[in-house]
Amino acid sequence: MLSRFLLPLTSFLPVLVSCQIPVENNALGTPNLVHNGSFTKGTPGWVSKPSGTVQDGMLCVIVPANTTANASYIQTTQNFTQIKNDIYYLNFTAYAAQPVNIWIQTNGYDPSAGGAPVDPNLDTTQVPLTTIPGPFSFIFSPANQENNSTLTFFLGGSNNLTNEICLSDVSLHRINRLPYFQDTGRSIKINQLGYLPNGPKLATLVSKSNSSLTWHLQNSSGTSVSSGQTLPFGNDTSSGVNVHTIDFTNYTSRGANFRLQINGSEPSYPFAISDQLYTTLPQDAMQFFYQQRSGIAIDAELVGSQYARPAGHVNVFPNQGDVVTPCQYAWESNVTYLEPWTCNYTLDVSQGWYDAGDQGKYVVNGGISTAQILMAYERTLWTTNNTLQYKPVSDGSLRIPERYNGYPDFLDEARWEMEFMLKMQVPANSPPQLFNGSYIGQYHTDRSFAVANSYQTCQGLSITRCTITNGHHCQHPQTLIPSEESFIAHLQLQLLIW
Repeated sequence: MLSRFLLPLTSFLPVLVSCQIPVENNALGTPNLVHNGSFTKGTPGWVSKPSGTVQDGMLCVIVPANTTANASYIQTTQNFTQIKNDIYYLNFTAYAAQPVNIWIQTNGYDPSAGGAPVDPNLDTTQVPLTTIPGPFSFIFSPANQENNSTLTFFLGGSNNLTNEICLSDVSLHRINRLPYFQDTGRSIKINQLGYLPNGPKLATLVSKSNSSLTWHLQNSSGTSVSSGQTLPFGNDTSSGVNVHTIDFTNYTSRGANFRLQINGSEPSYPFAISDQLYTTLPQDAMQFFYQQRSGIAIDAELVGSQYARPAGHVNVFPNQGDVVTPCQYAWESNVTYLEPWTCNYTLDVSQGWYDAGDQGKYVVNGGISTAQILMAYERTLWTTNNTLQYKPVSDGSLRIPERYNGYPDFLDEARWEMEFMLKMQVPANSPPQLFNGSYIGQYHTDRSFAVANSYQTCQGLSITRCTITNGHHCQHPQTLIPSEESFIAHLQLQLLIW
């Protein structure tokens, strides 16, 4: 997988940039890791299958008809080092006699291993070539450290026609990073959420002093309401700095905009002492799921402009989207599962939650999370506040698009993932699956394909099913997932087929 580095407004779209001006100039000062990328010296530094020839400064390879997608390739022979999490710029010019998709892989291609990629997690989505030579630029970050990397261009399969693919002006640069100095904030580190009146109240002072220092607790008017001496701790191993502890637990008065200050130095950030610090914790925790949604624009009015973004993976360039999704290639299954499995259908696997920064979507992880949300909602039905209007989970309690639709917001959020999980089912009358099941287990948004794993999906849906069928309200499915009756019936059917 190529970890993508993007501008904030495209933070959930994979980077595949075809542009008129290569980005190589952005990496001036760093060496080109590719040798003889313009083929001015012929083919030294490169190997191709079938063997290619240099024509007008381009290495051209004839791809025979009726060949597999990875049978033909152009690859570097001089290895280079890839540094984990660094940023690299790849540029090249290419065209094909017949339009075709090729793809690129770093970390190599090992013919001695039967044509298996050395690391299938480091490759790109398909690159569309036309009959006109055009420049392509990629920005990527390796997921692993590799001291013997290679760069491989897989030239794609050819059905009934022989094709010719030509490549030139290949360059690969590591970004020349400027020195980074971290802003560690103010020297007095406090709990910025605040402190409970009768709870412990500790803060940390970063100081080179090894002697106790006088601290003052100031109210919103700047008046000192409590004071004491710091307790020198010494070197903090994790941060590598000398610290003191400030303990003001004995101060129990409530208020807002308190600050700690030491000897006239810069005061701490303001904080509150209040009984109400954690009343919004359920809502704050649940907001995470909305911002992880796939296939929907994240609204600035709900999350703030700094976290807003367009919808990810909805078939808008440069990503291929989640709406028409094929299974992974047979040769990739052969590497992962030791069986050349693929499928002859596509799925609409939109919606769901991104699992993490790599933007994969997994039914086990999603099933567990959905189950936890449903259980959190169910428990509110059996508290002393035994009402659907219980504030933490009631309709309108979350900042999500579905608020005020007549259903509890926790259930609205759970449904977003459940819709995705139900879409991850193998269509009826499909060929036998790799694991002899009826479900797809994973979806990789970086390369836009689904991975067969019926066990994972059954496990994920079973986890959610157990939450539903073991619940006290299982006789009333309309209270589980907000929906029209047809969706409820569909959900019930899927949960009863095991």
